[in-house]
Amino acid sequence: MDETPPEKSKIDVGATKLVAFIGAIVMLLEGFLFLRFPYINLVLYFITGFACVAGGIILLLVLGVGFEVNTPIPYKWWLLLVIGGGVILFTHHKYCRYWVCLGYSWYLGGLLVGIAGLMELLIEGGKLDWKASKFVMLIGAAIMIVLSIQRILAMGNWVMLVSLSVAVALILQLFDVIPDEWWLTLIFVLAAFIIMPPLMPSVWVDWFSMTMFPVLPTCGSVLFVGFLLYILDE
Repeated sequence: MDETPPEKSKIDVGATKLVAFIGAIVMLLEGFLFLRFPYINLVLYFITGFACVAGGIILLLVLGVGFEVNTPIPYKWWLLLVIGGGVILFTHHKYCRYWVCLGYSWYLGGLLVGIAGLMELLIEGGKLDWKASKFVMLIGAAIMIVLSIQRILAMGNWVMLVSLSVAVALILQLFDVIPDEWWLTLIFVLAAFIIMPPLMPSVWVDWFSMTMFPVLPTCGSVLFVGFLLYILDE
């Protein structure tokens, strides 16, 4: 007796590859920052930097972006989860936890790659009846809720009630309780960049080398990737 094939997921493989590609680029940038500014812990930062760079290069090789190399490594959900999860573990040490509790992270690349791996897993099982954009924005909204509650409880920052309300409103829109309008979605996404980083600047200045580089808020960055998929109708 023939087995019934799993129902096709609405998430397209191209969407997961786009998220994985963005995650790989961010991972490379984070790795270079760890290698370039190893002021707090030289050995740990070098190990973390090499892990991020290696993970980003492997993903670009697998995706076939910018390299004319035939690699035997397959593009599979387990590879994305291993690389994404590994980078998160490498970067989530005690020297970075202060940034994490403020809503900034050095594992954004790993998080995006992990999200791509989770979507790839759902594609194979056909267990998600959502588009990739909604799935990614739901994760971003969930992160926004967690960080808002964390700031309210740990720092007494009641301004975060606004970001909490924005995240809840976005989730209501994802579940079609609020009208699905692109401009309204864009307002919710931009609010994550405006509201979440009020405690510190979004640009870090290294006074030793007079170098400036952006520090991206986690939830806002994930929501922006989801909005990019939304614009591409993925």
